[in-house]
Amino acid sequence: YSIIRNESNFDPTYKYKIVPNNSTTNKLNPVEYQREFGMESKGLESLYFLSMTLDNSGDLWMVSYDNGVWRNNGKELIQYPIKDGERNIPLFTIYKDKQGKLWVGTQNDGVYTLTGDNFEKFVPQK
Repeated sequence: YSIIRNESNFDPTYKYKIVPNNSTTNKLNPVEYQREFGMESKGLESLYFLSMTLDNSGDLWMVSYDNGVWRNNGKELIQYPIKDGERNIPLFTIYKDKQGKLWVGTQNDGVYTLTGDNFEKFVPQK
């Protein structure tokens, strides 16, 4: 996967991969990048993350607008699609509450929460 940012230390003509790092600074695991020449899309022409949060295990969860939620566990990047039938749900934000539960905010489709290995639409109890 690629991470592209318009800052002085990131160049859009290169692809950036997250490299596992086992060191810890102030109880945080720093993220290291490996830069390689050329863009890599893997079928995802414009994968941009709009919101991120860390879960209680230290995994990084990221929301893309129309390509679901992505989890980086330090070894691999795992996609969690959020769909209504075949349609991708447009996402905006991800939030971890005080109990460690993950919530995803959508554009027009309400709120989803992680239940087991999937995100399910939240339905308030009456």
